[in-house]
Amino acid sequence: MQVLQSQPACNDSFTSPRIQQEACVSIWLDGLGVDTERLKHGHVNLLLDPLRNGLLLLHLARQLRNAPCSSSSNNPTDVAAARRNIVTALLHLGLFDTKASHSPGACLLQDVELMLQGQPRIVWSLLDRVRQHVSHHQPAPPDPSHRSQQRPQAPVSSSPQSVSCMHPSQQPTSASSPPAQQHQGMHAQRPGSQQGRMPNTFPPSQSIRRVQEQLRQQHQDVQQRASFSARISQSGGDQPHDSHLKRPATSPQGRSRLQTVSVQQASQYRTEHAGLEAWHDSRLQAHGHPALHEPVRHGRLVDASHGRSKGMQPHSHDIHQQDRRDSHQEARRNLARAAVNGHHMLGLGPSQACKEPCSSKKHCQVPSAQFRQALQQGQAGTEGGTRKRRSKPARPGLMEWLQQKGIDLGSSCRMEETFADGILLCHLVQNRWHPQLAGVTWTHPSPAAARHNITQALNALHDVPKMPLTNLWRASDIADATPGAVQALLHDLRHADARSV
Repeated sequence: MQVLQSQPACNDSFTSPRIQQEACVSIWLDGLGVDTERLKHGHVNLLLDPLRNGLLLLHLARQLRNAPCSSSSNNPTDVAAARRNIVTALLHLGLFDTKASHSPGACLLQDVELMLQGQPRIVWSLLDRVRQHVSHHQPAPPDPSHRSQQRPQAPVSSSPQSVSCMHPSQQPTSASSPPAQQHQGMHAQRPGSQQGRMPNTFPPSQSIRRVQEQLRQQHQDVQQRASFSARISQSGGDQPHDSHLKRPATSPQGRSRLQTVSVQQASQYRTEHAGLEAWHDSRLQAHGHPALHEPVRHGRLVDASHGRSKGMQPHSHDIHQQDRRDSHQEARRNLARAAVNGHHMLGLGPSQACKEPCSSKKHCQVPSAQFRQALQQGQAGTEGGTRKRRSKPARPGLMEWLQQKGIDLGSSCRMEETFADGILLCHLVQNRWHPQLAGVTWTHPSPAAARHNITQALNALHDVPKMPLTNLWRASDIADATPGAVQALLHDLRHADARSV
């Protein structure tokens, strides 16, 4: 048997590790029957929309695991459906494992959120992580000498050989097989022609040099746009300031051309972040607020209303009053400050000294009497203030159900911490569904541990009968200690508990 000296094509004449990663993923997808040329659509953000709405991951789950995945929506702006599609596909791909000591699901949740916000660099890292995970959890490939007699009959799966990023001309071949037969065999084993079989080699229809050149150009464009987006985020305005983007120009024509390109790039930046603005609106609606557009999205309305409801002056020196429609960093900062200053949207009281010591804070949030009464009576509202907001009434019985599960919100000093670090959710899952839930970090050390706890609990809930997958997308909001998502998930768990009785 003749063995050829081979070298991965993704390492050929490349200087950037990111370009090598993109080349490996592109060739791997092509070997799985994914038409990467069709998915490009001429855009720089390769595979962004198909991966952002979860359809590409669902396709890979069907190809690699023969998973019966069904997509609910192919609209990339439907964030809830996208989260459901993505988490469902990752579960079928085996990336959420409750038995593993270090599940990759915790860091994957962060990548999924960044991807849903429209950051293209996360696309390649997430796909490459899936590629490496699949290649490391597959049996060894069959002996090439018996390939002509033994053909794979198992469902479509990947192997380390099929994801080696090798050019078709560099694949090991046997001396008895003519080149013409090898060429026909590679075409005949594509997933589209023989369903249920994995191709042994990559199809030679795609020129590796052409893919490398396209990826190199796209990588340069992505770097330029990422640098420009970072400058706009720092400046915070619709139109970039000259001091951030001024370059030496030798003629007025050169300066005019630079200004035209800057305006076009700023427009492209706003278009890419339209999904992030919709995500802000959906989060505010989960808190009971209508989509009040600019004031609420910037966080100024929530922060100012908190100051009035507590009889204090609004934090005018902390609030960024500038009309920065593209400055999402300032919006996040204002919204986070409003939540920390009193948890206005949940109805919690001001910070008080706890009678029992907390694990990581000298002062923590104690649930107010009005909040407990609202849960008991099925009403939701804010504490104090002259402005009453009408929101969807809370379903009655949540407080009693939590007390039956051994959780007393009236005396717990660590209510907000248990929401944030996932201990409360893990406690509910262990109490009702999975007593042997393992791999839980019962402390509050870091956000990574919190996401790990939440991922373990939600993965266990995935196996519960009649438990809808719509609960899984709330993991990121809970990890950020968003009160509205916590309350909504608790209601869903209570009703799932009632249905499973």
